[in-house]
Amino acid sequence: MRINLGPDGKEAWWSVQPLQVGTPRVLAGDPIRDSIVLVQFEYQARRDHFLLSRDTDEWLPVPVGQLGFAKQVVRAQRALGGLPLGRALENARSQIEEEQRQRRLKGGLQVVEAHRGLRVREIGRTGRYWCREYGEIGGMPTGWSILPSDDPALEREVRKGPHWVVVAGGGTEAARTEIVAPAEEVERVYHRLGGETGARRRQERREKARTATEERANRRLGEAISRCFPRMPEEDVRKCLAVCRARPRAGQPRPVGRAQAVYFSSENDAHYLSRIAIPAVKAYARHNYTDYDARCFWSDPEESSEAARTATRDAVEVTLAEWR
Repeated sequence: MRINLGPDGKEAWWSVQPLQVGTPRVLAGDPIRDSIVLVQFEYQARRDHFLLSRDTDEWLPVPVGQLGFAKQVVRAQRALGGLPLGRALENARSQIEEEQRQRRLKGGLQVVEAHRGLRVREIGRTGRYWCREYGEIGGMPTGWSILPSDDPALEREVRKGPHWVVVAGGGTEAARTEIVAPAEEVERVYHRLGGETGARRRQERREKARTATEERANRRLGEAISRCFPRMPEEDVRKCLAVCRARPRAGQPRPVGRAQAVYFSSENDAHYLSRIAIPAVKAYARHNYTDYDARCFWSDPEESSEAARTATRDAVEVTLAEWR
């Protein structure tokens, strides 16, 4: 499939994959003179990015987090008078590594340690870290420690100063795993916030707020269950809530159906709450008023739970009809 990327009515035809649908927009490169360009394809709310090669008809998907690198690839092939996509990628990586090395030599470790919110990744399990700005930066700075993850107030204050954010994964999917900061600063902020007494009070407030949120969510879900199934015995309603709590604590059953969504529903949105309550009650009836669990336990390994679900569907509907 070929499309015209030329500006102002000029012709510059490039090969693309049929799946690259949407309105194309050139983000980097000249589609008339360059051999590699960075293109964004926008379709409704979706935006996909690709590096396209005119000479070899190659194409490469580009994650959002790598757009800066992709633009450097385009600059690399332009500086060297046109390169295949593979060679341009290698050249751009070499340029980035050299820039990182020069940045480390110029600023030294002190600049890296003073960075606020530097996102780093551990290299395997070696205790060494890497970041996009400086490349490989060695181990954790001397005198730094991992911040406790269960004290938001302490974290909020410590993050006002130098700290690193250790992440796992890549691109927009990178998830924070821990925060490291100077141990002296962590200790100073800890005592300024009341020390052990302050930490205990903050923990108690969080537990109180969490309990109130759980009680409110369970009350709203219980009201929705009683509204949808007015003949359901109160004992069964309580048991159903016990296994489909909006946010179960450790050691309690996992949420059933979409019970967690009750946190985000409106107080007056009865229809939405009903859509949460019905699957929860259906799951409760399946496990407690049919032989579904026995079928799953004694069935052949090749027989999936879907077969047991199909076999008990009529019995579940009979129970739900009695409760309506």
